[in-house]
Amino acid sequence: MLCQIYKNKNDKTTTGYWHYRFRAENKTIRVSSKETDFDQARGVAEDHYLEMGFKIRNDLPTSKKTFKKVFDLNYIYNKT
Repeated sequence: MLCQIYKNKNDKTTTGYWHYRFRAENKTIRVSSKETDFDQARGVAEDHYLEMGFKIRNDLPTSKKTFKKVFDLNYIYNKT
């Protein structure tokens, strides 16, 4: 789904940027396409959607690592 968001809650003007959202692995992905043109934003959203589908089919990680995850992995590997 592509949409534009408002600058403020009570404002009638949008930011001009297209945002997209979709569901993958029971999570809602919401991202700004950082594009003002609808067709370019649609291409960005479609690429991200297809990339997530590829990762899910091939059992690759779909989320970015947080600092805590990296720290915990580093701690486990460097524990003496």
